[in-house]
Amino acid sequence: MKRIYVGSLALVLIAAMSAIAASGASAAFTKGANWVKAGTKNGFTGAFWPLGNLVLKPQLYSTGITVTCTNSTSKGQNGGNGSMTVSKAQITFTGCKGEASEKTCEVSSSGTGSTITTELLKGELGLVAKAEATSEVGILFSSETSETNGFATLQGTCLPVSPTKVTGKIAAEATPVNLSALTGGLVLNSGLTGGSQQIKKISPSLPPATVEVPALKAFGGLAAAQMQAETITFEEATEVHAS
Repeated sequence: MKRIYVGSLALVLIAAMSAIAASGASAAFTKGANWVKAGTKNGFTGAFWPLGNLVLKPQLYSTGITVTCTNSTSKGQNGGNGSMTVSKAQITFTGCKGEASEKTCEVSSSGTGSTITTELLKGELGLVAKAEATSEVGILFSSETSETNGFATLQGTCLPVSPTKVTGKIAAEATPVNLSALTGGLVLNSGLTGGSQQIKKISPSLPPATVEVPALKAFGGLAAAQMQAETITFEEATEVHAS
């Protein structure tokens, strides 16, 4: 079973807004990456392929803490033709269970059941080194309200801290680029130790020109993330245009 480690959450989320496609619309592009599309439908939905498994694994605890979910779905909106943003992105994980100190429990964001729903997330297209993303375009995800609000809240009777938040920022590669289509994908891979993400630096397209270093935290320490691609379906043909 493929698994996604800590940053996952974000990852996941991230995945939800991966890139993709457009039709013959025109816009005044700046150097960077923009959404391109002809119409005004900006919604998207996503699902992990082939499985939506999630495993959160913070590096702080030597005894190990894992939160495993069996499936996930996502939704959100891109900013429309010529924009560089994603908004109202959210991922819902189901079948979530935790394990810590040889104890197991159901884990949720609400405190009951086994469903984790992330906070609303925002995203921003940016440029990435080719060595870190083949498409050279990524999406930087963070909380729509504040970084301290985090990506999601985790609650479970077996967790060392409950409730606890997964916080920080995460970046995922957007694919394909410069191609109009109804579907696309988001890819994020990283090492399983040290909390290092594959995309270590991303330069957002929105001014001011800065370089962001994405990192996620959970249970008081850095969280590593490993995740497979997510398939995204747009309401209408959409493109990630890179220049």
